[in-house]
Formats: sequence, structure tokens, C-alpha cells
Amino acid sequence: MKKEIYVSWCKGLADSEEALKILRESPYVTGVETLNYDRDEKKFQKAGLKVSIHNPTRFLNIDLSDSEFIDVITSKENSHMLNGIRTENAYTAGFHICHKIYFKEGKLVLKDEIDEKSITIHDEEVVFNNILNNLLQIEKLINKGFPEDKKKKVLFETNTFYDPKILEKRDYKSEKEKLTVELVKYFSSLEFYKKILNHPKIHNENFGLLFDVAHVIATASTNVLSKIYKGTQDDFINELINISKGRVYQLHLNAPKGNLKTGIIDGHKSFTLDEPKTELILGYAKEILNQNPNLTTVTLEMYTNQEPVKHAQILAEQAELVAKKLDIEVEK
Repeated sequence: MKKEIYVSWCKGLADSEEALKILRESPYVTGVETLNYDRDEKKFQKAGLKVSIHNPTRFLNIDLSDSEFIDVITSKENSHMLNGIRTENAYTAGFHICHKIYFKEGKLVLKDEIDEKSITIHDEEVVFNNILNNLLQIEKLINKGFPEDKKKKVLFETNTFYDPKILEKRDYKSEKEKLTVELVKYFSSLEFYKKILNHPKIHNENFGLLFDVAHVIATASTNVLSKIYKGTQDDFINELINISKGRVYQLHLNAPKGNLKTGIIDGHKSFTLDEPKTELILGYAKEILNQNPNLTTVTLEMYTNQEPVKHAQILAEQAELVAKKLDIEVEK
């Protein structure tokens, strides 16, 4: 079965003919994954590239765990988000869960420290029900009127458990930060994935998991260093691969920052051939592909911090590396 390989968006990419030509002519690149925040999807499609829209509410600091998620994504001012997902080319639509903490210059900050909005810390059951209900509602909205063979898989993405006590060697700044970290810890846990993937309301082929391998490695690292998880990092990751067997329809791939001794954090770095973290990530990716024959979509979620042409050159090379290492036949 062929797989689609999407590469990350960068500012100015949709308006650079040279960059778009590089991606279009690569036999290893299907298209571009974007938030659709700048409404660039039509430009990419006009240039002969497919489009995957991922987590379009990110810059609104809203995700599946928020009770107002559906109201926000269906509002008049955000109608391009839902319409974009319905007209994108990818077979999947992925969203974040419980992303109540964000990273700024490598440090943890709470959502309200960024946008000056307060957040309410709910108990786990309230947040779980928000995620479940939002998944059910957004799937209906995305797939409304589509024949069965055209319906998209609606996915939630593996979360990152970031604990400043472990990764920044500091105490919590406030009770709110402590409660937020505790909440994210649960929604990154094996217990959570077992519970939601086996929930009867979404235990069907319309729903599944977007497996971000770097997120899971970072979470496993934090769990092991904090002694929350008694096994090894490898044990944790293999448990999740087994829990999600047959339910993963999309991969996010990139190289993380850090090391096993001091902790790993999400880094969105490019791969380096024969570098240990590259081999680690791609090794897990190969196993996930083997366990999930219906997985359709692979995204290289890499931030190059380069201008569009250089960005396109780097990611075309990365797509070739990944396709060859994982034996992927790419669908254009």
C-alpha cells in the first residue's frame, strides 16, 4: 500500500515558485501539511501539490480537550478551518488534545501566560468527555455528505508530557502549573490511550491515532526519569505501539532534542543519517508501519528556520531519506 509523505509548511512557501517546483518534482513528496492559518491550501493545490491540514485551531489555543472547541471551529470567522479540512487531499484529519502547556524558547509556559486568558483546570473525567464528544462531533462535520470511501479518518495526536521539575530542574511556579502538569501527565499516559482507543463510541475505523514518535519518546523519557514508569523508555514506547495496533493512520516524524540522561524534548529537527536519535525514531516508525497496514499518511514535521527555497531543498532530501529507510512507496 502506498503512503503519502507531507512536509511542513514555512512562511512564504506558498508564494515561492522555485520552492514549490522543488517539492512538486520530488518523487518522495506528496504535498504540504499546514494549519491553514494563512489559508494557503489553494495555492499549494494550484501548484500541483496535495495538502494535509493539521490542528487548525492551534493559534487560537483551543484543542479537543476544550468544551468550546466545536463552537470555535464552526464560527463564521473560522469557517475556512472546517472547509479547508473537507477539501484537503489527505485521508486524515488530526487534532491536538490537552495541549494546555506550550513551549517558548525551550521553556514551559502556561496557556494564559501567552494570551492572558485564564484556563480552568478540570478533573480528568471532564476533559476526557470533552475529547470524546469533540471527536464525535468533528467527525460528523468533516464527513457530512461524503460516501463511505471518501470519509476521512479523524485522529487525535499523541501528547507530550513535559515536567519542569525533571526537564528544567525547578519547582512549579504556582498551583495552577502543578495541576496543569498533572493533567497533561494523565493525557499522555498509557492508561489514557487504552481507555480512549477502546471506548465503544470511537472504536471503529472512522477514528484513530496520529502517532508523533518524538512526542512519545519525550513522554517516555520524562516518565522514566521521574520514576512514574518502572520500565525502560523502550518498554513504554512498545506498550503504546501494542495498545494502538491497527488504530494508527498517520505518523509525525522528526528528531527531538536532548538525551536519555537529562531528558528528551520535542525539537522538530531534521534527521541526520546514522545519527542515534534518527535511527531510534525511524526504528520505531518502521515497527508502527508494520503494525498498522492501513496507515496512509506520514508527515515530516520539521522546522528548518530557513527561507522557502532552502526549506524545500532540505525537506525534499529528508523525504527521500525517510522513504528509503522505511521502504515507503510514495503516493503523489
